[in-house]
Amino acid sequence: MSKQKPRPTVATPHLRVMMDTGAVVAVFDSTDDHHTEAVKFRDSVLKPYRVKVLTTSFIFQESLTRLKKRICEGRVPANVLVEARDYMRERELSVDQRAIDEAFDILTRYADQPFSMVDCTTFVLMTREQITAAFTFDDHFKIYRYQVGHESRGFLKLPEHTSLLQFV
Repeated sequence: MSKQKPRPTVATPHLRVMMDTGAVVAVFDSTDDHHTEAVKFRDSVLKPYRVKVLTTSFIFQESLTRLKKRICEGRVPANVLVEARDYMRERELSVDQRAIDEAFDILTRYADQPFSMVDCTTFVLMTREQITAAFTFDDHFKIYRYQVGHESRGFLKLPEHTSLLQFV
């Protein structure tokens, strides 16, 4: 008989995390370099603590495009596309025109950083929705700074900083 870890007794519905493209792909592609880490984080932190996982319409599109490419390369089975779509569909925040305009400002303000438009729209929606943590393997979320009052902050990068979740 295997010994199971105790489950948390309190749900954390206030805790919300943005799931970036790299994390989506890592969860659904078993050949991805971050697959084991992504699945472990999802199964040992996100699920048991009932963390609300969100994504954006741009991340949704980018993730499906990357997974489709991997299907064509023979790296993942075709059913992964449907599984990923179904998983993200219920978590998707729409990128509106205002978010696109604000994201373009970030893109030009951080001209020295390799941020994509998807990254920038995600920063905008995270700031707007007061989401302070991202499930990502991308350091861009630590580099970009957003304002909280007079303080400049970077997003918490998970699973890298899982021990800091209690402060989110």
